[in-house]
Amino acid sequence: MKKAFSLIELSIVLLIIGILVAGITQSSRLIAQMRLSSARSQTQSSPVSSISGLTLWLEATSENSFTETETANAASISTWYDINPQSVAKINVTQATSSAKPIYTSNAINGLPALDFNAANSQFLTATSVLGGNLFATDQVSVFLVQLYESGNTSTIFWGTPSGALRFNVHAFHSGSNSFYFDFGDCCDVNARLTATVTISSVSNIAQVLSVVKKSTGVAEARTNGGSAFVSTSSMTSAMPAGSSSALYIGTSDHGAYFNGYIGEIIVFNRSLKTEERQAIEQYLGKKWGIKVT
Repeated sequence: MKKAFSLIELSIVLLIIGILVAGITQSSRLIAQMRLSSARSQTQSSPVSSISGLTLWLEATSENSFTETETANAASISTWYDINPQSVAKINVTQATSSAKPIYTSNAINGLPALDFNAANSQFLTATSVLGGNLFATDQVSVFLVQLYESGNTSTIFWGTPSGALRFNVHAFHSGSNSFYFDFGDCCDVNARLTATVTISSVSNIAQVLSVVKKSTGVAEARTNGGSAFVSTSSMTSAMPAGSSSALYIGTSDHGAYFNGYIGEIIVFNRSLKTEERQAIEQYLGKKWGIKVT
């Protein structure tokens, strides 16, 4: 009986193992590429571009969303390009400070790439001198976000400031609670501010589609994954003033509430979408990102 493998036998075993490992690695890469190709196809055929009033579309799977050299896994992102086909004037969000750049992660949300925002490193993207009328100077607005929250308190996903204390923002899980909320209006005057909070269970490390549709000066609806709406009403009676310019922040507010987690897609319209339009976008986002939408 043999007590040891010969050198030839060992070589054959190692060769077989190497072939198997290479095959598994190649299969994993192929699956990842197929997922990415499918996501890109769904983006191109989505209802987003055909719905009027689109003002901003940031999306993490498109070939046009980032500079090619920044799409390697763990690469720092300096610019997230707006892919809105309805506007020649794009609202690209940028970051020049190396430590503050979010990280491109190739397998972030159910096998698809997204940007990793690390609150500890104060990472965010911003666009300054955005014309107020493009995003905020409107009595109606609809915002959709795909995100995966990890941890942290008062984490700001999306923040826009037309002027002074006026703002539109979407926060994830304020003060560590299982909820997300948005503000629209004057941060310092509750009678001139519209606020909606949606409570969510088991939120950490679970990808979600968040949506806010502001229907009028005093009415808005907020949802997670297309579910039942939290309807907010207030005595707010006027729209945001246009102003000369405004700033847009992704991943933080202008006073340091940083998001900790992944952001895959942001879509903004300058009007209140109809029910069927909202549902079409939520269904598209859910199918593409592997999130169950009701």
